[in-house]
Amino acid sequence: MDLSRKRGLELRREVLALSMTPARDLGRLVVPDGAEVVDDPVIGVGPEGWTWAWWASVRTPGCGVLSAHRPGGHVDDAWPHSGVDGVEHVQPLPGQRILLAGTTSDEGSCWAQVRTLDGQVLATGDLGRDVRHILTTRSGEIWVGYGDTATTSSGPGATGLCRFAEDLTPTWTYAPPTPTAGILACYALNVTDTAVHHCTYGDFHLIAIHGHDITDHGLLDRRGARQLLIEGSRGALIGGWGAAYDLITTFTVDEHGTHLDGQQQRLVLPDGLEIYGAQTTCRGRQLHLHLRQHWYAIDLDDLRP
Repeated sequence: MDLSRKRGLELRREVLALSMTPARDLGRLVVPDGAEVVDDPVIGVGPEGWTWAWWASVRTPGCGVLSAHRPGGHVDDAWPHSGVDGVEHVQPLPGQRILLAGTTSDEGSCWAQVRTLDGQVLATGDLGRDVRHILTTRSGEIWVGYGDTATTSSGPGATGLCRFAEDLTPTWTYAPPTPTAGILACYALNVTDTAVHHCTYGDFHLIAIHGHDITDHGLLDRRGARQLLIEGSRGALIGGWGAAYDLITTFTVDEHGTHLDGQQQRLVLPDGLEIYGAQTTCRGRQLHLHLRQHWYAIDLDDLRP
């Protein structure tokens, strides 16, 4: 056994020995009428905390059903759509509109469409290469986080984080407030109606954006975390490289920077089983996880009562 694999197994044993924190069960997504359930739906959680799901048709290319679900999983409403294929991101917009986006197979760019809920196309655009995150706000801001393929090339993702208007034109691009706060890849992104926070690879600093103000809160020494929860001065990172994929690390923020605190924990399903391969969305103090059609969540208060 090579040394890296041995170290990975040792780390996994250390993580498995930690106390477990179960996610809360918010219900199973009810399949809307007309949807064909073969693959998992594409999931997006909007700023209001609802789940928006795209159920692609396996019989008719370019067709699918869009559905909205409140906690509990029941269908609030559903709408058939056509003329769109390869959806990988879904986010709500104000005025009964929806953002659908996906990656083209040839260039790696991310196409996007703004549609009415009943399927009328209002705007189309290209969000750039290597899109990792798309999150919207109630006011219609579209925040896009990028990976290293985008940040090492030209285009809207060259700075790692970009905000788009509802017509899919870029309106703001990230400018590092300090030399160590540049984005090689936007690992973790948390968007609310009042603030945007992200953790940057490589130095893994916590960056806060309030309006036009960008603040570098300094190093969060849990590199590789993919989920970030934050509210006020308290927060949590979930994940890490390799064997630490379900590790919970809490922290506080003050005028001196960030400080890891509390006991590390391991995030699990309500029955204690591992969470692996879930679709995740970070909204303020909450992390939403969708594993197949099951909807789970965890709140900062679940980690730090």
